[in-house]
Amino acid sequence: MRAYTQKQQQLLTHWSDALGTEAIQSHRIILDHLSNTLEPAAQRCFQRSIVLHTPDRLPHKIQLPSGLLAHLSTQLNPPASPQVLERLALELDDSFSNDTLCPSPMH
Repeated sequence: MRAYTQKQQQLLTHWSDALGTEAIQSHRIILDHLSNTLEPAAQRCFQRSIVLHTPDRLPHKIQLPSGLLAHLSTQLNPPASPQVLERLALELDDSFSNDTLCPSPMH
């Protein structure tokens, strides 16, 4: 069985809530449809795919805006408070997950 990160679990919960609504059900949208929105949503969000190459880790693809924020926040001068970064990460990821629920050409 696959283990999900906390962010992935939050997105799945968001989708689960949406899949229970009449609006989504009336369009016969299923979990696979929502899963297929991740890449286009990331491209709209980032304007391209972002792969981080850091000396201490293997290259990895940024999947959520909070991942990019976490990487870039170490470069902020003056640094932002942890509370500000946490709130911004939450808002960015919430916006991203909402974007995955936007109507697409397939429906």
